Amino acid sequence: MHPLNPFTSTNLVLLFHVVPSINWFRSTLRTLKKIYKFISVEDIELYYYDNKKYNNRLHICFDDGDRTFYKNAFPVLKELDIPATLFLLPKIVSNESNYWFQEIAYIRSYLNDALLKEIIC
Repeated sequence: MHPLNPFTSTNLVLLFHVVPSINWFRSTLRTLKKIYKFISVEDIELYYYDNKKYNNRLHICFDDGDRTFYKNAFPVLKELDIPATLFLLPKIVSNESNYWFQEIAYIRSYLNDALLKEIIC
């Protein structure tokens, strides 16, 4: 382990929900690439099922299929040739509906929290 970097002897799975901008994401991945080697989900399977040993490995995941994945993250992942996993619910995509937390955020944008609590309770 490098004496100035306590993170070099670990493996991580890093989860994103929203990616604020292409530049932010590119900068984040380039910084992480200085410490970790990005791995695919197939590499993770080898780790668990074939007892493959890794050090300083990182897998990127995206949860809930936010639009910023396609707009901001996907172009950078492709540009930097970094594997990633996207988790989403097909029903949300096919129905073009929102997740429950997105619905609450939408309602909160029109109602204050006190009124929202009054309606819910």
